Amino acid sequence: MSNPHMLVQDEKFNSLFDSIKRLDERGVLYSIECSHNYYELDEMIAMHVGGAGCSTFTAKNTEGQCIMGRNYDYTHYKFNNETYKNEDKTGLAIIVKNNFAGAKYKSIGVADGFWLDVKNGSMFEGCLDNGVNDISALALAPFLCMDGINDAGLAVSIMALPTECRWDEIDYVDPSTFDEKQMHLSERFIFDEPGKVPEKLSPRAFTGCIAVNTADKKAWKVYKNFATWQKDEGKKTILHTVLMRIILDNASCCKEAAAYAQNFNIKSAMPDWDYHILVTDKSGESLVFEWIDNKLVVLPLTHATNFYAGREDRYGAGYDRDKIVEGAQEKYEELGFSENAAKYALALASQNPFDKSSKGFTQWSNLYNLEEKSLKLWLFMDYEKSYDFKL
Repeated sequence: MSNPHMLVQDEKFNSLFDSIKRLDERGVLYSIECSHNYYELDEMIAMHVGGAGCSTFTAKNTEGQCIMGRNYDYTHYKFNNETYKNEDKTGLAIIVKNNFAGAKYKSIGVADGFWLDVKNGSMFEGCLDNGVNDISALALAPFLCMDGINDAGLAVSIMALPTECRWDEIDYVDPSTFDEKQMHLSERFIFDEPGKVPEKLSPRAFTGCIAVNTADKKAWKVYKNFATWQKDEGKKTILHTVLMRIILDNASCCKEAAAYAQNFNIKSAMPDWDYHILVTDKSGESLVFEWIDNKLVVLPLTHATNFYAGREDRYGAGYDRDKIVEGAQEKYEELGFSENAAKYALALASQNPFDKSSKGFTQWSNLYNLEEKSLKLWLFMDYEKSYDFKL
């Protein structure tokens, strides 16, 4: 395989690039095998791991085996072209098979390839084997798994949480002067009601949004700098997804995963978004890790979307999707989930690609079996065709 402009020249990465396999015709699903020591590269994980509107639940199937269902929801636009034309929406899912000798457990996870080059937005369908793209950042893929399972029967999943807003008043700006990108960011915050001001708890606000009250001729700009950043003395600072990799590599159960979470300072990848992590193991135990006011909170929960379960105000989004998966859990609590029932629950909780209020469409839906250490994946809400993997 020809990989021009490679930033990683060391021969120890040759096996990684040689292992690349395209798994579908479009080139939106690839698999790689990682045997290199990616922990030597963890300081390079400075790129964004942006917000996503995901849903995760755990349950038992009809054979009494523990399962984890997971939707990964995010809208990517080719080359960062932020339009709502469906044909511009694309993505890149990478099955990361980890065989690194320094890891206690082998694992399979699914990485969102977009985050390997978030600045340029170049990681899209067909890019890993076209002989043109610089794919050297692929060595960091183990740190960008959004969900995964190890051969101890432990599974993890990450979901985004919105952070609080600080709206600073600015000189009035006429919204008719907004360019396309600014309108995309700010259209939810244009008011014509006298006295109305933007709310501190605005899950859809991003850094750079401008709120405008056309009746009062007032405007505000939002700054979001309240994400997690722990600074406990003597602890190494890492991102949420790096913690997930450490858990997959070393933890056999939820108790061990919680101990690893306590051992590190966690910092969010960007101020607009915080994150929480669901961990479950083959015993059926399930925990959600949240960081509230820079303190780790461990919650015994079996489902999560995009709001803080540990905050009294449950700030965030995805309440409707949470009700869907909770209802499915209650319906199948005694009988257990058949594969079709789990797939149907994921389909109901998926996000509509044509809905502008959506956080984005569902890139993939996963069903993990913690006893069999297997993964069944459906791409882009096509629930007629699955891709199957097993440790």
